Amino acid sequence: MQAQAMAAAKGEAMPELGLPENLDALQQDIATLHDTAERWNARGQGGN
Repeated sequence: MQAQAMAAAKGEAMPELGLPENLDALQQDIATLHDTAERWNARGQGGN
């Protein structure tokens, strides 16, 4: 939203950010990544 507001303030076209219009898919991907990282860490493969 900030990129959209900044472009509008400058009178420029909205730059293509490569994000989905509906961020639900992105949130699901983040949740999946988090779950995978938790399982990886639980198996002792966290790299810490």
